[in-house]
Amino acid sequence: MSCNPALCSALFGALLPSLGCAQGGTSNAQFIKLAESGAPPAISAKAAIARIDPQKKTVTELRAGSNGFTCSVLPDGTDAPYCGDKHAWAWFAAAFTGQPKPPNTEPGVSYMMQGGVHYETANGDIVMEKAANTKDVKERRTGC
Repeated sequence: MSCNPALCSALFGALLPSLGCAQGGTSNAQFIKLAESGAPPAISAKAAIARIDPQKKTVTELRAGSNGFTCSVLPDGTDAPYCGDKHAWAWFAAAFTGQPKPPNTEPGVSYMMQGGVHYETANGDIVMEKAANTKDVKERRTGC
């Protein structure tokens, strides 16, 4: 079977970007926009934006920030946006890159303005990962 070169180029040019998204990826621009929705614009506009890959246990900065906050999207399948100051971000990054404990002990400030999901056991303990004995608890945004 052969393919007209112009037709093949058009087909592959149209399909390849969507194949990347179908495999769980989003463009950096889409990711940044979603991550920024995790905090008030006055904070997220000047925050660093980073993407966490929990399988590779890596953090990739997509945009530098100037206010000490970093915004991301939870890499747990919920796509919940999150922003935290340097202390909260250190805890968040440690949790999602499989570190045994956070590198810091200082409290931090974080935002999840779009809500999110956490997992609870039958006795109400909150745990980091979904399991057979946990239930999903949807956190909702509330107004001020």
